[in-house]
Amino acid sequence: MDKVVEFIKKNKVKVAGALIMIAAFVILLIINLHVDYTSDDFRYRFIYDTPGNPLPTTKKISSFWDVIISMINHWKLCNGRVVAHGLLQMVMPFGKLFFRIFNSLVYVSLGFLIYKHSVYGKKSNLSLLVLVYIGMWFFLPQFGLSVMWASGAANYLWCAAIMLSFMLPYRMYAANGADSVKDSWKSAVLMGLFGLFAGCTNENTGGGVVLICTLFILFYKIKGFKIPKWSWIGVITAVCGVVLLLAAPGNYRIDSKASFAEILIRFKDVIAKTETLAFWLFVIIAVVLILALLDKSRHTKLGINWLVPLIYFVGSVAMISVLAFAAMRPERTWFTAIVLLIVIAGWLYSEIKFSDVKPYIITASKLGLTAVFTIVFLISFNKELSAVKSTYDQIKPGLEAIEQAVENGENEVEIPLVTPSDSKYDPYNGALYAGDSPTLWVNAWMEKYYGIEKITRNYGIDLLRLVSMFLIVVLHSLSRGALVGVAPFNIHYEAGFLIEALTYCAVNCFALISGYVGVDSKFKYRRIVPIWLQVVFYCLIFTMFFMYLKPDLLTNKALLGSNPYYTALTPVIHNTYWYFTAYFALFFFIPFINKGMRDITIKQAYAVIISVIFVYIALPYFAKVDLFKLEKGYSATWIIFLYVIGAALKKIKIEKLIRNKYWYLILYVLTAVMAWGGKFISEYHTKLNGGFKNDEVFLQYNSIFILLSGMFLVLFFANLNINNDKFKKVIRFLAPAAFGVYIIHVNPLMFQLPFWGKLMQLSQKPLYLMVLGVLLNSLIVFVLCLAADLVRIQLFRLLHINKFLDLISDWLSKYMNLFCEKVKKCSDGNSVNNKKLSQGKLKDR
Repeated sequence: MDKVVEFIKKNKVKVAGALIMIAAFVILLIINLHVDYTSDDFRYRFIYDTPGNPLPTTKKISSFWDVIISMINHWKLCNGRVVAHGLLQMVMPFGKLFFRIFNSLVYVSLGFLIYKHSVYGKKSNLSLLVLVYIGMWFFLPQFGLSVMWASGAANYLWCAAIMLSFMLPYRMYAANGADSVKDSWKSAVLMGLFGLFAGCTNENTGGGVVLICTLFILFYKIKGFKIPKWSWIGVITAVCGVVLLLAAPGNYRIDSKASFAEILIRFKDVIAKTETLAFWLFVIIAVVLILALLDKSRHTKLGINWLVPLIYFVGSVAMISVLAFAAMRPERTWFTAIVLLIVIAGWLYSEIKFSDVKPYIITASKLGLTAVFTIVFLISFNKELSAVKSTYDQIKPGLEAIEQAVENGENEVEIPLVTPSDSKYDPYNGALYAGDSPTLWVNAWMEKYYGIEKITRNYGIDLLRLVSMFLIVVLHSLSRGALVGVAPFNIHYEAGFLIEALTYCAVNCFALISGYVGVDSKFKYRRIVPIWLQVVFYCLIFTMFFMYLKPDLLTNKALLGSNPYYTALTPVIHNTYWYFTAYFALFFFIPFINKGMRDITIKQAYAVIISVIFVYIALPYFAKVDLFKLEKGYSATWIIFLYVIGAALKKIKIEKLIRNKYWYLILYVLTAVMAWGGKFISEYHTKLNGGFKNDEVFLQYNSIFILLSGMFLVLFFANLNINNDKFKKVIRFLAPAAFGVYIIHVNPLMFQLPFWGKLMQLSQKPLYLMVLGVLLNSLIVFVLCLAADLVRIQLFRLLHINKFLDLISDWLSKYMNLFCEKVKKCSDGNSVNNKKLSQGKLKDR
């Protein structure tokens, strides 16, 4: 015990420093323990063999050689960041706990490296070590995505530690020359290997490392130091690393080509983001710089040593500036540049001596400053840990459900809907997790990772598809039956339209669901083929059926055109189903809409919804004319807007504001009643003025009330957790047939059946019988159509039609991609020719 006490007394600064780093380790480990894998993390547990969904041959990493093979494939297929992803793939096989500990150790190491770059060659400064860790907490961009998310940590946190480790000998040599780093071939070989890794880290940082190390070599020259061989060998291999990174064939996926004007726009964006991310860090640098310059107590001037922070500053600016040439610039790409700015702040802080002031005043000032910032940090940490925990508390039941399903040998599992916090320390606030769509790529990789056939999020959306389709049948039972010819201002009329108001949003719901689910799904052009075939199948069936049942209908050119079979084969051209025609038009724009909606901010998502409501609903209402030809919502334009609004709802995550899902159900009813009330008041007003007008402005698809009721209904079902396994199986079985109900009962020939005419008689019955009759008849139609399409689904499976469709779809996708590539090449060639032509004209002038 005495020896321990004696050791602590002799090495109290080192022991205190070790305790500070242990505290930082524990703090990060605590938050790490409340984060699980997400997004690309599941993919990197396997040998990289495809940029898409896992293949049947995709295998887990089981050896170092597997990592080598994986990274060669990654370099060819994805990008050149083989150092970051290679390290990740070496760590992940050891399990989640090992990763959490390792990641926390790297974080502590990065803080220590920042500290060493700041104070090397100077006196130890414990307050600076504390402030470095606090600075990392507050200033590292997208902390959750760059430090807590496994794939993000590998790319940014770990790579920053590699780069600062590689640059540390350059910094040490700048302080003490040959006394700090021996100039041996052993050092040269090690630095050469390290340089290759440091250069091959990130596209915008590898070159910055080369620049910083080159400037340090120039610094040695100015200072009169001998240039050690390890220094220039390190620079050469770092350049090789950069070339290896940028030469990756997989980089073709990221097209960064831009005109000079576009680069200027990007550069402005870079400056704006830098101001947002580093404003207070620049303020701190300015303050400590002024204090360092005002410190007149230093007996010797630093002179040339002031170039050291300038070297880091030039490197940081270079890393930031080059982002103007990148097509994508997420905030985490500023990570290493921000780290270098923290180094500069630390270097300047360590230069503040004020030796002419009594030591206890300086010590007390530093302790007070450190204490204040520590308290601020602890308050922030407590707040952000609660936010991260709130997300993890939602994820944990899903993980337990998956583990239980695997243990029980089950092939499918449902995990709860996760609404991440808006904290920048929460990796799920930005990284994709299991989505509503079973075709989402992250779902596929999670299934592969956990060894389960299907992971779904929530059956609420599938249930809404069925409910919406039933409401559509009710709507048609009213509009084409029970309400036809009913006199206004009687109980049947008003009750019928009240029910219609409650059902009118159902069509909107289908398009809203498409955007809500589709925005996070991987788009494939092939998906339109089976939908198109389903429509054509029923059109042909009904055409052949009515040829024998009512052949006179087939001669109705207004209904089926001059050739009924040609009309059946071309439902889009003949607008057989207005919704399918509108969706067909939307379908080919979905990837572009998704790209835009993923890139916008939450505020911009709000703006999208408000803009649609103001421009396309409010303005035409007050103008009393269909300004933008939305045709009461029976148009492709309106369906596109609904898709965008659905995607915006997913982006906003409005469920954070209204936690109780039943409020959405109440709001759905209220807005529907308001639609009916608006119609009633408008019609009653016209009656008082001596006439009658069936005012449809309140009961049409692009009515503000109908839009809002649809949005609230989607949000209710999206947040509905269904726990009954039997009910989930029923929903899973029936949901694929929901669209078939629409295709069958809305077919123009089906509307000619006498069934719809008989529904008109319901208006002559007592009110309760009319309501029951409408609901019962709608249920019968719904069930019969549902059963018919379930038979069709089984028939397609037995005949392997889906496999045949896949072959056709693959063929179409292949040639569409080839066509797009040729168009792109021609476009690029024309751009080059136009540029040469313009240059030639300038020379002529």
